[in-house]
Amino acid sequence: MIERLSVEKEAEVRVRYEAARALGQYRERRVVEALIASLADDEFVVSDASAWSLRILTGQDLSSDSRAWLAWYKGAKDPFEAGSGYTYPVFQRGRYVWEYIPFVPQPPNEAAGLPAGMSPSVQ
Repeated sequence: MIERLSVEKEAEVRVRYEAARALGQYRERRVVEALIASLADDEFVVSDASAWSLRILTGQDLSSDSRAWLAWYKGAKDPFEAGSGYTYPVFQRGRYVWEYIPFVPQPPNEAAGLPAGMSPSVQ
């Protein structure tokens, strides 16, 4: 997935976006380095997804400022110390008017959860 963050290796914006979001579940230094590099992507959705994943992994909120992220990363002993657990993005919506009527099915909202196989201690 790290290779799919690069514009040279992946021209499709949606693939780079999804790779940036998915990498938020891997607590590895090479992932943080790749996400910091992808903050410079010309497409806002990719750089925003990279910043989102960095926030999940590190617990820091330095927006899309790659210089600030790099400076922080170089000075961090354990970049994952304040990180939170990754949960899959899920579908959520409120009820439509007719869904308040008894016996009408409720919206198909999903429950957030850990990725399959991920240890709960990672949170």
